[in-house]
Amino acid sequence: MAMWRKAARLLAAGLLCLNGTAVAGAVCAPDLRFAADEIGSFWHAAPGGYGGIDKEVMEEVAKRLHCRLSLESDSVVRLIKRLEEGSVDVAGHKFYSAERERVAWMLPYVQDRNVALVSSAIDVRDAESFIAKPGLRLGVGRSFAYGSSRFGQLIKRLDAAGRVEFVADSQQMYRLLLAGRVQAIITTPPAYHLELPPGMVGSRYLVQDWVPDQEQAALYLMLSRQRFNETEKRRLEAVLAAMRKDGTMLRILEKYMGERDAPALMLR
Repeated sequence: MAMWRKAARLLAAGLLCLNGTAVAGAVCAPDLRFAADEIGSFWHAAPGGYGGIDKEVMEEVAKRLHCRLSLESDSVVRLIKRLEEGSVDVAGHKFYSAERERVAWMLPYVQDRNVALVSSAIDVRDAESFIAKPGLRLGVGRSFAYGSSRFGQLIKRLDAAGRVEFVADSQQMYRLLLAGRVQAIITTPPAYHLELPPGMVGSRYLVQDWVPDQEQAALYLMLSRQRFNETEKRRLEAVLAAMRKDGTMLRILEKYMGERDAPALMLR
């Protein structure tokens, strides 16, 4: 199998489609294997398999590369490990961290911004007022990255006081919030847009900007360094750039986030 993969890489090394992307070969030998953790509008279970922004992005990528695509779900912790060992090729919707760049090529494809989702039953206006109430707990994903070092500092500060509940994935984090075991979580609009029942945001839970000066941060597709070389990484970058340029990416985002909110997720 290893020899077959190497032969496929060599065969595909010089082949390009008219749009500047690689044809079937090195990037899908034999499949392009994508996995993600379930998080709202980006990736979720759906009748017959999966749905979400990442599914449609990867289907378009696979179509343009003439690849056969395989899809699955896994936790963030396991995804990082699997990228490192090469048992999955691509993972989706991840903010940057040095640990992640060590195991994967980081390809920006959309952008997003974290906010705090806070129970309306507590009198909290910002991060400092949350910290000032010792009985309040924060739900945090283990091995998550949040696009701002200030969120990392906040988590460390609360964790030192024993006030952080770590979970394996976003769905567990939302279950803790709904059960009242934590009073706030750090999340993004595409996540709470789907994870919470309609009408809860703005009534039972409030969206608060705990890092008001943070800018939109890129979200990345992570390509296993065990699986792709730099030339292959550049071919996938070219596909994503073409999707942004021809309007495909915006149409996918509009489908899940609506015409009003989708432009904010477009990579600048």
